[in-house]
Amino acid sequence: MTAPKPPPIVPPSIPTGELTLAQRQTFERWINGKSPLIGKCPVCGDRKYTILDHLVDLPIYRGGNMIIGGGPSYPNVGLVCTNCGTTQLVNAVISGVVSGGAPPPTASPAPSATPSKEKLDE
Repeated sequence: MTAPKPPPIVPPSIPTGELTLAQRQTFERWINGKSPLIGKCPVCGDRKYTILDHLVDLPIYRGGNMIIGGGPSYPNVGLVCTNCGTTQLVNAVISGVVSGGAPPPTASPAPSATPSKEKLDE
């Protein structure tokens, strides 16, 4: 007898970030096109990797403050060495796994880390 499946941790109305088969295939084509012979793991030197089942987000740095949940982030696909577990992250937008949308509106513009072009030309 099979045990009943536990209820999902995330309500069905909230996307789980789990990669679809099409997204996995898109990533595999992209990574194989960039690196036909996948590189050696930087830790153990093995060449065997697996793709994580879910997208992984990197939260945006906000001057030492971290926003957990709901803040802007960069979506990534995780590539894990099956020998030692070292994990590499590949940007999901650049690899074509997800489309890049416009950034969410902010209450006030964030200060620029670099001077504007006008200031550079002065």
